[in-house]
Amino acid sequence: MVSGSVSPQFVHSDFSPRAPPLPKLEFPKFDGDNPRLWRDRCEMFFEVYSVGEHLKTRFAALNFSGAAASWLQTAERRGRESDWDRFCQAVFDRFDRDQYQTQLRQLDNLRQQGWVTEYLEQFEKLSHGILLYNPSYDDTYFVVRFLGGLKEDIRAAIALHQPKDVQTASTLALLQEEELEQCKKKGLFHSDNREPPKHSSKPSFSDKGKVSARKIKRPSKIKMISCPHC
Repeated sequence: MVSGSVSPQFVHSDFSPRAPPLPKLEFPKFDGDNPRLWRDRCEMFFEVYSVGEHLKTRFAALNFSGAAASWLQTAERRGRESDWDRFCQAVFDRFDRDQYQTQLRQLDNLRQQGWVTEYLEQFEKLSHGILLYNPSYDDTYFVVRFLGGLKEDIRAAIALHQPKDVQTASTLALLQEEELEQCKKKGLFHSDNREPPKHSSKPSFSDKGKVSARKIKRPSKIKMISCPHC
């Protein structure tokens, strides 16, 4: 049974005996979600390990799970598909219907509800998914969508700088969010003459591998808009 890492007998390789061994990589799993990304990852795997054409669909089939595995089991009772392109098309026909339109609607309706990092994570997932279907969308389109979903007090400050891409816009948004948080703490301290709370519900930007906004270098010649009480 072929699953997970690869054994040499399942691949055709032109590497010489002196070549260093390839690292063991897990074969991409598929549960029905994001089939186009799954296909691209499979094809990278096939290229790295020089998998033969007649084995591609078998590698893929052994790594289906959940709803995708149930569908494949039923589909293969009507006949097993050994051609990789036709196999992928069958997967798309079943799991890729309306995904493009759905992701466009979700991006259009996406609004910041919590912290900037949470909003950015959702935005990037949707934007990357859309680009798999239509790579013609440019930075301007995504910047406009990103700014439109930010909270008003953050959006108003960074829109003046007209960021050219989402990376710049998100950096400015993180800095403005931090500026506003500092302003709130100062306001609380002055209002009741007590120290600010020692515990904050705000998650660290380093959580889940995210870089803290305090470590982001401020772009040169950019002055963030502070609240009037700071």
